[in-house]
Amino acid sequence: MTRQRPLALGKELLNLLKHDEPAIRQRAVQQLRAMCEVSKHSFRAVEKVEPLEPLRTIAERDADERVREGANIVLLLLEKGPPHNAPERLEPLSPIGFPPEGLDEAPQYPQQRHT
Repeated sequence: MTRQRPLALGKELLNLLKHDEPAIRQRAVQQLRAMCEVSKHSFRAVEKVEPLEPLRTIAERDADERVREGANIVLLLLEKGPPHNAPERLEPLSPIGFPPEGLDEAPQYPQQRHT
C-alpha cells in the first residue's frame, strides 16, 4: 500500500493514532516514520494528511512513552522536509514466483527432532 497508495495509507495511519491500544498507536507512528524516510512521494503523502496537530497532541499527552517518542521523531522528520537521498517514488514490487528466480527447487530446512 505504501508504494501504490501512500495517501490512503497515511489517512489510515492517522486514524490508528486514536486507537485504544498503545501497541497499535506505536506501530502507526513507526509506519509514518518509515513513510517519511523511504521516498519523497510517500513523505508528501504524509504531509497531505495533515498529521501535525494529532502528532503534537500525541507527543505531549499519550500515556505510552514509546508512542510519544515516535510521534516526536515523525514531527522532526516532517520539519526537516523530504529526505535528500531517498528516491522520488518507490517502484512496485515485482511478483514473487515460487521457486524464486535462480532456485531450481524450494530450499530444504533441517527437520527438528522432538523428544
